[in-house]
This record gives sequence, structure tokens and C-alpha cells, in this order.
Amino acid sequence: MTGAEGDPVARAPSGVPRSGFGRIAVENRLRPAIFLGRMTEDMRHSPMPPAVSEAGTGAAGDGPQERAASWLGQAGLRPTRQRLVLAGLLVGDGRHRHVTAEWLHASAADRGENVSLATVYNTLGAFCAAGLLREIRVDGAKSYFDTNTTNHPHFYWEDSARISDAPASELEIRRLPHAPDGCEIAAIDVVIRLRRIT
Repeated sequence: MTGAEGDPVARAPSGVPRSGFGRIAVENRLRPAIFLGRMTEDMRHSPMPPAVSEAGTGAAGDGPQERAASWLGQAGLRPTRQRLVLAGLLVGDGRHRHVTAEWLHASAADRGENVSLATVYNTLGAFCAAGLLREIRVDGAKSYFDTNTTNHPHFYWEDSARISDAPASELEIRRLPHAPDGCEIAAIDVVIRLRRIT
């Protein structure tokens, strides 16, 4: 379950600068105005999808399969067998998680499901495109996927290569560079790298 605790990775277009303690990457999810000061209440408490509740219980009476089907349905995705299997692993218990494709593939195999790693990657891509997941990239190589698509920062734990949510209430971005002519800042994603002190 270590992989399930590890969390998402943000997509960074080429040319996005890195800082010494983390990365600020532009994504198309956040409105620029909300970062011109402290993160707003609307950022910290964006509505949760009905299939996944903040408390982690989902809709009353829903089981894992119903929750997975509802989650797919809210994005208009056809509930194929493989999508239902993977969605069930992602949101079946009603809790948010950060996963890698490899963890999801291994979890499906542990449950006796025959889903190829390529299918897992393709399905995760479809879930991201539909707005059900948020992809976070670390070092341009490792991707994590977050079921919590609200705007929030992340910690990347270097010693265990996992991602977790960082407290949004403690993040403050006072000023951003101006976007190049003909562009606007669509989003900002923050990944703060952590190293244990020895």
C-alpha cells in the first residue's frame, strides 16, 4: 500500500523554472487570480466529486462498484470492465489517494484482474483528460495520479519516492511573473521536495 500513499505529480511544460525547494509548474486547472496572495477558501475546499467525499465515505449506500461507475459517469466515460476495475481501485472506498501506474497495475493483478500496464497508462490518461485525476510529474520522469483534483500543493518525499498533500493553508504566493504576450497563466502546481535530516 505504500504506492497508494504516494501521490500525484504535476505536469510541467518545457521551460518552467524550478526552485531549490520545489517546482511551480503551469497546468490548466487554476485561475491565476487565486494565487495573488494566500490560497483562497475556494481553493482549499473546492467541491468534491459525488463519487469521492472529503470524509471518505462516498454517497450513502454506495459500494465500490457503484462508486466507481458513478465516478466514471460524472465525466461521461463509458464504464468498460477495465475502467470499472481501475476506477474501483482508485475511488471504490471513497477516499482520495495518490498512485502510480505501476501500483495500480500490481493492485489489479493482486485482485486477479488481467489488465496490461499499457492499458493502465492509457486508462489513467483518459481519466486525466476527463478531469477525474490530476497527474503530477517529478523530475520529468515519474508520474503520480491524484484523485483529489482540487487545487492543492504536494510534498514529494525523496527518501521513499512518494507524494502526499501539503497543507494549503500554509502556502503563500505573493507575486507571479507576467505571462508572455498572447498567453495567460492557466494554473500553478506546487511540489515541495522533502529530504529527511540525518
